[in-house]
Amino acid sequence: MKIPSIVLLPFALTVSAVAEPPPVEEIPSDSSAEVPPVGIEPIAPPKNLPAVEEPEPTIESPTKNTTSDTAAAEENKPETVEKMEPEHGIYIVNSDSWTAQLSGYVRTLGRWTQNDSGTAFVGRTDGFALQNARLGVQANYKDKVTVVLSIEGAADERTGANDLTGQLAFGLRDAYVDYKLGDNVELRAGHFKPLFDGEENASNESRHFVNRALSSRGVAIGEGFPLIGLGINRDIGVAIRSEPATTGNFSLGWEVAVQNGNGPNEAAADNDQPAVSGALVGQTDALRVWLTARFSKDSDGEFPMRLDSTRLSGAFGFHYAAEKFKVGAQALVRRSTFETSGGGDELAIGVHGELHGRISERLWAGYRYSMLDPSDLLKIDRLQEHTLGVVYSPNWYSKFLLNYTLPLEQSGRKLDNQRVELLLHVGF
Repeated sequence: MKIPSIVLLPFALTVSAVAEPPPVEEIPSDSSAEVPPVGIEPIAPPKNLPAVEEPEPTIESPTKNTTSDTAAAEENKPETVEKMEPEHGIYIVNSDSWTAQLSGYVRTLGRWTQNDSGTAFVGRTDGFALQNARLGVQANYKDKVTVVLSIEGAADERTGANDLTGQLAFGLRDAYVDYKLGDNVELRAGHFKPLFDGEENASNESRHFVNRALSSRGVAIGEGFPLIGLGINRDIGVAIRSEPATTGNFSLGWEVAVQNGNGPNEAAADNDQPAVSGALVGQTDALRVWLTARFSKDSDGEFPMRLDSTRLSGAFGFHYAAEKFKVGAQALVRRSTFETSGGGDELAIGVHGELHGRISERLWAGYRYSMLDPSDLLKIDRLQEHTLGVVYSPNWYSKFLLNYTLPLEQSGRKLDNQRVELLLHVGF
């Protein structure tokens, strides 16, 4: 899980945290049922439980008679912030001032990769993998402060860059505070993803493919020649931000972030030059577009062999969701200047586009094209991927994803490395 930020496919959902009102006259169960995600059959709630007022609905709810007791309960409800991700969770605190919700998911992956006859590492790790074991909590103090914490129990730690397998370990994911400064403006501080790459900002729960696009994530060891994608991951820093409204007419959001620039789970900066990023996000009911940029001074290696470089990166993308189909695309670009080595400037480009269609109420099918050219200084390192995917969601808390991927390397680096992946996602 990830806790909210910008998203591409589809973007992170938010849920209001609502305090439980005092006991009131029992209401028929059908009027208090949660509205399930689109394409999933409603599930009847347990009977004989106290009725709970629904949050401000984005989908029209059944009406009911208002009594003096329920009116008083409405008046005493705490103000809340619509931020909780994923869509379902367990309330562990629900007082007049504070609300806290626990959420998480497990993603179990079965995969097969074609063995390449010319290499010793491609296709040699067929079997099962635990892609995620995520646990998170979000606490809100009225509409003033939001605290988000999440950990990953399936972090893949490897001692060597070319190790085919690693050890599962716990690792920090999100750890930040949002402090409201004014009307729809907040200060974010801690360990978080900046608004940069829409594909990286999209939550694991919302994606229709097993993995993020090649242009953002790169190539993992065992799938082909390892490559680092152009996405920007979590980092420690601060941001001033304003989220666009997710319903109604066109709304504009923005973010300016200052971070250490050396990536996730680093205790401190590795140089004295911060990374600065900025983002503009436009939103309607169905369409989301974004334009982002980032400047960073990177340091690699240890003294006296440390290499310094300057990187300027940018992204532009969109996502459109209709009832019967979804479509999205993004372009990423990064220019690097190597001050220490004095080498020429390097340009890296990544693009992807995808289309999904609804086959039935519970079944979607999609296609994604992705390309990554990590360096224009090398003429044979460009890689393309064609991915076909099917998503079946039998209920609100689980889904099955089946992917077939055909990678295409340039001449001189050809591999036989088609792969098939089947993933089970269960969340709460």
